[in-house]
Amino acid sequence: MTSESEPIRKNNQTPNTGGKPDTQTPQGNKDIPRTSSVSSSPPSKTHCEITCKTEKNFWDHVKTGAEIIGIILLGVYTAYTIKMYGANKIAADAAKSAADTARKQLEMTRPWLTSEFVPTSLLFKEDGGFLGLNITVANTGNSVAKSITTLTELWLDTRTLLSEGKRYCEIPKSPENRNYEGGSILFPGQHYTFHQPATTTTEVIEKALKSGDFKDQHQVTIYLITCIDYRSTLDTEHHQTRSYFTLSRPDFQRHTMLGIFDPHGTYAPSQFTMDNAGYGSVD
Repeated sequence: MTSESEPIRKNNQTPNTGGKPDTQTPQGNKDIPRTSSVSSSPPSKTHCEITCKTEKNFWDHVKTGAEIIGIILLGVYTAYTIKMYGANKIAADAAKSAADTARKQLEMTRPWLTSEFVPTSLLFKEDGGFLGLNITVANTGNSVAKSITTLTELWLDTRTLLSEGKRYCEIPKSPENRNYEGGSILFPGQHYTFHQPATTTTEVIEKALKSGDFKDQHQVTIYLITCIDYRSTLDTEHHQTRSYFTLSRPDFQRHTMLGIFDPHGTYAPSQFTMDNAGYGSVD
């Protein structure tokens, strides 16, 4: 039994049996670093990484959407272009068909002039060369031909024959002549014959003798250029029949025909012939 006067003794902890001092590591010393035996977890994703990835995904979607919209618009534009091309082609074909029909109708109803040229004489004088012609013009079309003009010219240069013919037939179409209302009139089925010479100048003859293909023989080739210009009551165009003829003479010694002449003196109709040169046009 304990006495009330004795102080109560504190319970001692388990005695240190190892013989070592009973010491403890101070817990409140902040200067001593602590180490953990558990490995640390990886660092969390930063705010920038999350934001950048979100923005990248957003623009990828925008790009994909824009490409899809572009493909759709391209398809719509292509379809519209094809449709417009088809409509334009249909309209162009219709216009061409209408123009062809009108042209064929005009060709069926317009006047058509044919011609025949018969030489009567060939002579060369000091003021040039002259070929006499009896000319017959006939209207084989289906409407009236008016303002009929017949142009004839002698030409002595083979190399410039066609270009000269083109120039010569442009004379009635020139601004000062295109509205000419004179000349002859032929109704369908009618024809008439008249005499008209074809001429050339001394300058043309001298040039052919100096620089022509047969200058060494002092001879020239002779061509006839003809152009019949006329107009119709159905349109305002100038219609023309253009022809080229070549002259030749017989060589009785060689029994052949020669296409060259001495540009002096007179040739009777029996001393030369006139044949179509194989050129010409009708419009």
